[in-house]
Amino acid sequence: MVVQFESFAEPLVVLLVAPVSFVGALGLLLVTGTALNVASFMGLILLVGLIVKNGIILLDFTRLRMQTEHVRSRSQSGRRARVRLRPILMTTLCTLFGLLPLALGIGRGASCSDRSPSR
Repeated sequence: MVVQFESFAEPLVVLLVAPVSFVGALGLLLVTGTALNVASFMGLILLVGLIVKNGIILLDFTRLRMQTEHVRSRSQSGRRARVRLRPILMTTLCTLFGLLPLALGIGRGASCSDRSPSR
């Protein structure tokens, strides 16, 4: 990412947000009383990947706009964030709805201890 953004600051910001989201998700698991198992750990890994991807999308768009408009100020970053909000929400919601069966424990991979295996 350092080569892509041609600086150390922007990739550092993206990578420092990932542990914060990880800690927040672990806190939510603690508050809801959900055990840290393989399914929730996989969800945490996917969450960090999604956060990093969204950060890269937003930073890349901001850098592109700053270069084309020849503006060195980040004063209009809110407007740029609103432009990229729809694609970020689309990818986030697609990931969320795709992982919903895993989060709810339904479907083929769900383990249910009250049923005996069918033969």
